[in-house]
Order: sequence, then C-alpha cells, then structure tokens
Amino acid sequence: MIRSMTGFGTETLTKGGKSLTVEIRSLNHRYCEINIRLPKKLYFLEHSIKNQIKNHLMRGKVDVFVTYQFADGTETNISYNRELAKKYVSEIQKMSVDLFLENDLSVSKILTLPDLFVSEEEDEDENFLESFMTEVIEGAVRKVVAARETEGELLKADILKKLDEIERQSQLLPGLEIASVEEYRNRLTEKVSELLHGEGIDEARIITETAIMADRLSVDEEIVRLQGHLLHMRSVLAEEVGIGKKLDFIIQEMNREVNTISSKAVKMEMKNIAIELKNTIEKIREQIQNIE
Repeated sequence: MIRSMTGFGTETLTKGGKSLTVEIRSLNHRYCEINIRLPKKLYFLEHSIKNQIKNHLMRGKVDVFVTYQFADGTETNISYNRELAKKYVSEIQKMSVDLFLENDLSVSKILTLPDLFVSEEEDEDENFLESFMTEVIEGAVRKVVAARETEGELLKADILKKLDEIERQSQLLPGLEIASVEEYRNRLTEKVSELLHGEGIDEARIITETAIMADRLSVDEEIVRLQGHLLHMRSVLAEEVGIGKKLDFIIQEMNREVNTISSKAVKMEMKNIAIELKNTIEKIREQIQNIE
C-alpha cells in the first residue's frame, strides 16, 4: 500500500509500576533520518530503537520522544535525609538557646537547607527495559505506518485524478498541431500571393515549406512519450511501498516532454494547454515529495 511520509503515533504501557510512553512524528525527507530523545538511563537502547523503526519506515524525518517514569507520574523516588534533618533542627535549637535568638524554625525554612533531599533511581534489569521498549516502540510505529498509509491512499487517488486530466488535455494536442500547420500554410500562401500579386505561385514550394514547418511543429513524439510516462506512473502507483523516488524521476521526464511541447506551440490554445499541463505536473511533483 502506498504511504506518505507524514504520520504520528503514540503508545503508553505500564509494567511493574513503571510507565513508558513513546511518541513518534514523521515528516517528508529524502532519506531516513531518525532523532531520538531518551531519558539518560535508556541511552543504551538508542541504536536498537533506530533499527526497529527502520524495519517499518524507509524514508522520512522521524522524531521519537520517550518518557519513562513511575506509574504515579514521577520519574524518580525522592526522599529526605531524616538523620541530617534531625541534626539541622538540633543545632538550630542549640543556636537559639546559646545566642538568645527567637526560634522561628518552620518546614518551609528547613527546605532551604542544603542536601536535605535525595533522588533515588533504581537499578533496573536492562533486558526488562529492552523488552519493554521494543513492545512500546512497536505499538507506536505501527500507528505511524497506519497514518502514513491512510494519507498515502488519499495522495494516490488525487494523483490518479490529475493523471487522467493530463491525458485528457494531451489528447487535444494533435488536432491543434494540424490546425497550426494549416494556418501556417494559409499565411504563407497569402504572403507569397501578395508579393507576386497572385501570379506564378509555386504550389510545390508552398507544400515543401509547409512540410518543413510541420516537422518543426510536430509534437507526436513528445505526446507518445508523455502517454508512456502516464502509463508508467499508474503502474508504479499500483506497487506496494518505496515508490517515491521512482515517481520523482517519472514526473521529471513528464515535465521535460511538456516543456518541449510548449516550445513548439504556435497556436494560443496549444500554449494554454501546455501551461495547464505544467501546472498539473507541478502539483503532482509537490505531492510526490511526501510519498515514501
């Protein structure tokens, strides 16, 4: 199934009193670029996380945010140093007596004393953390893939619609090409007739000159190649994944053919069609930039 490179997925799992949340955002990018923000204790998992994501996503700029904490919302256990607190209080009371100072001690003032609180991080089994992380990453990245596939199908439908429009417009070109040649012949005949006052017009020379101009204005080859590119692009759009670069190459070739058609156009109607074709091709090119 065709995929875009834009997607979002998040997964949260709780085990053994610990909560792990993974959030993944992806945008279009030429290659697969993965940036991960991890808590310090999970740094050792960065490489395996990247490999796991690459198993699912071929291209895109992927940002991964990981939060690991106790299920109650805290990231570490915090406690106060009971013995040190008692020592502080005892010494402050002695100071109050010895120096005849008012003892206005309160909890809020004790909080300002250094080293009263300590944060404790448990030593955890790395195998448990790796297994835990793998499960949560898998859930998040599958949601990203689902979002990419949904948007990819929308892009595919719109591109196919635009390809039909290009085909319809290109089918008008042969008739306009014939009309352009006919107009050239008529103008040439009129000009020669005016110069020669209607006498001694060489019809063979008129035919020869018209044939030369018809060859210069011919867009038959460009139309055939454009039709071939349309067929090729439809075929590629029917493939599963990893088609973005192929589509980008095809759209460049289509643009090249239309540029040639535009340079050969004489009739204003033909020029206008070439402009419309360029505009449609540019819209497709922009959409292709977001296809994996």
